[in-house]
Amino acid sequence: MIVSIPYKVAILDDDHFHRKVLERLCGAFPWVKTYSYAYPSEALEAIQQERIPIVLVDINMPGMYGDDVLRHCMALKQGIQVYVITGAENMVIANRCLDLGARIIIRKPVTDEVIAEALQDAKIHLDRCSDTIKKFARRKKEV
Repeated sequence: MIVSIPYKVAILDDDHFHRKVLERLCGAFPWVKTYSYAYPSEALEAIQQERIPIVLVDINMPGMYGDDVLRHCMALKQGIQVYVITGAENMVIANRCLDLGARIIIRKPVTDEVIAEALQDAKIHLDRCSDTIKKFARRKKEV
């Protein structure tokens, strides 16, 4: 997936307060455009249609856990970078998320430093992937 600025970030949390905090923290970066969702089904549809490459998802939500959202994102095969957020003490699901392909587990309460690290990690990874795709396309054109 070739990605350009602004980087689209989906924020998925059923808790209105936490969602607003994440929106504010992500909004501090001029190269980020946030999309905010309370419901996993709504978020997954937008992630696919809008080709959103960065996802911040809470683990505990009604109807679908964060690891289910992660599985759906990985199944799209679009290079989506998923960052899982949890306030739970039990890290079993969080560790399963890492096994499924989550980039980082973020513990609540979320801080601006942690969000900055996550977004920078995603940006570096996506830029590297975009550069690789562009180089491959140029080589293929030359042949």
